[in-house]
Amino acid sequence: MPKSRYPLLAASVLLLAADSGTAAPQISLSQQQPRLEEGRAMERSRPLLSPGQPADRRLPFTVEVTASCPAEWTPVRAAVSVTEAIVVLAPDQLGSTSVPVTVEVPARQLRMMSPRALCEEKNEQHGTLVRLPEMVTAFGTLVCQGPGGEQRSVTRSTPLDIWLFCPLDP
Repeated sequence: MPKSRYPLLAASVLLLAADSGTAAPQISLSQQQPRLEEGRAMERSRPLLSPGQPADRRLPFTVEVTASCPAEWTPVRAAVSVTEAIVVLAPDQLGSTSVPVTVEVPARQLRMMSPRALCEEKNEQHGTLVRLPEMVTAFGTLVCQGPGGEQRSVTRSTPLDIWLFCPLDP
């Protein structure tokens, strides 16, 4: 068996790998797909961009969050953010089951996405509803505290889809 040229480095990596498996918080995120609805209910259930919409209109991004702390550790805080909008979860909301979290993002925070330009770029027929995959990102962070007061955190991200409505009037 060949000797490692860097035995101390190899041993350190092994120790870090072994240690990282113990007492590591876990969090996962996935976008909850909106219901296929029509009219006003559809607008409230999915992040929908449309030319001419008010800048203060809020777009709902719903993310399924599963977060847990290792045995004998307790959750201190958890948060989900999309652009500058943040939702903080109470520690009692966390567990092994997933929790739907809706982050409402003001349309003005998505100004870089011009709905009119996107309709023209996609060459969509007017009156069409189009899914734009992976246009923004959600971040989830979980902080857990161990019996000795030590805190560990984990952050994960997932891409989110946006829906674009190209109205009948160009």
